[in-house]
Amino acid sequence: METKATNNHVASQQEQKELLSKVFSEAQIKILLGGQRSVWSNDDMAVAYTIRHLSNRKFYSYVSQRLHIPLPGMSTIQRWVCTKNMKKNKL
Repeated sequence: METKATNNHVASQQEQKELLSKVFSEAQIKILLGGQRSVWSNDDMAVAYTIRHLSNRKFYSYVSQRLHIPLPGMSTIQRWVCTKNMKKNKL
């Protein structure tokens, strides 16, 4: 009986991952489901940089903290920008 419940739990986690993958990246899903730290991909960083670049700091914080959408921190974006030799432009 316990094995069946465990299998259902595993299946539901897989289903959750499949549903979340339509909107979120692997790193974001890892954080959402387990609260674990994650290594951000270049795509994750590019999206975060674009959101930050096209909006202001308050909006980025709102999306990250109030809406609980996992995004890289500001200092992580700044380091990524430096490694890509891009302009910081008000980060």
